[in-house]
Amino acid sequence: MTYKTILVHFESEAQIKGVLDYVIALARAHGAHVIGVAVLPSYYKVPASEVGTTALIEDVRDQFRATTAAAMRAAFEKALGQETFGSEWRLIDPGFRATIESVADLGNAADLIVVRQELHGEHDEGYRDGLGLLAVLTGRPVLLLPHKEIPAAPPQTVVVAWDGSQKAARAVFDALPLLQNAARVTLIAVRERDALGGTGSDIRRQQGNDLRDALLRHGVEAAVPVELLFEDDVAQSLLAGATARHADLLVLGGYGHSRLREWVFGGVTRSVLRHMTTPVLLSH
Repeated sequence: MTYKTILVHFESEAQIKGVLDYVIALARAHGAHVIGVAVLPSYYKVPASEVGTTALIEDVRDQFRATTAAAMRAAFEKALGQETFGSEWRLIDPGFRATIESVADLGNAADLIVVRQELHGEHDEGYRDGLGLLAVLTGRPVLLLPHKEIPAAPPQTVVVAWDGSQKAARAVFDALPLLQNAARVTLIAVRERDALGGTGSDIRRQQGNDLRDALLRHGVEAAVPVELLFEDDVAQSLLAGATARHADLLVLGGYGHSRLREWVFGGVTRSVLRHMTTPVLLSH
């Protein structure tokens, strides 16, 4: 399996280098077509201080088009101009819609969507507390790159958050093209300390073993599922488990735990995506 269409969203010229280096490496590995996307400021998200007449709103958008968007396009085309895989640039006018909705429209036809950890700019509310919203709107896997340091190459050490749920299953199989090229894959099940033991735990362990066997049939040698105990903060336990294994990708599927019933917009996923220091692939 491979990703044949990769869509990557940019907000500023400062984002270009690290993100593009990563995306170019992915595209080379998968022979993918890359679509670079920038979105004009939405009409309803232009700051109130700048709004007085339609002309002023259009001035803000024209300035973005002539400066920020033009600089991003130039950097994108320069970086990808000599590559053998296909690429194209899109500048989207969202009208009165949010940036994330416009990215989702294009993302529906992509195999993989790549964005920075925080997608929010001067004229848009972006993700912020809804980092997982893009995956929900598209149903496509979203690869979020950390706000600070972006790895220079596709992942070699992958940790998969596994709880046997539909969302976790969707995420791990959405990530197959990355898992197949990784050197090490570890399945981690984060459990509440008082939830271990008994028939339910045995079933979950069997699910983990079944997943390991299914991945092996796809050429992915995953380590035996590891159980991590936690008492208060499942997100921090999961991040700590990924860090301890030197992971350069965490695969997450609306991960939650039974006590609080936290799923895509629950505290677990939100906390992971706010505090991540390594790329996260999220599916819904």
